[in-house]
Amino acid sequence: MAIKAIKTDRVILPVRKNQILTIPNSNELIVVPDNTFEPIVLNVSCLADFTSLNISVHEYGRMIANWLNTADFAPLVFSDDSQYTYQALLTNEIRITELRDKNKNLLELEFTCKPIQVRS
Repeated sequence: MAIKAIKTDRVILPVRKNQILTIPNSNELIVVPDNTFEPIVLNVSCLADFTSLNISVHEYGRMIANWLNTADFAPLVFSDDSQYTYQALLTNEIRITELRDKNKNLLELEFTCKPIQVRS
């Protein structure tokens, strides 16, 4: 299956879940530290090329759907940074029209990831 990520906006440092409290009648702020992190949202633009597979756009779409459809977080690795793995879950839908446009074949994927990357 030929899918190539052409654009990603990867998060290197996730946001801490710290709470910041304001004090009435004061300019001071209090930070309540929390050593855990917010989930990461990764948007990935991919080129999908199925012309060499000699299958219909619908078959190819179902292959992609089967590959990306997981009930739980699954490893997501980018070839240009293969030492680190995101634990990711696809959180958007894929439409057949994204694959039908012969000029683009562009898939926009959104993954919600656990906040810490794991060294592979």
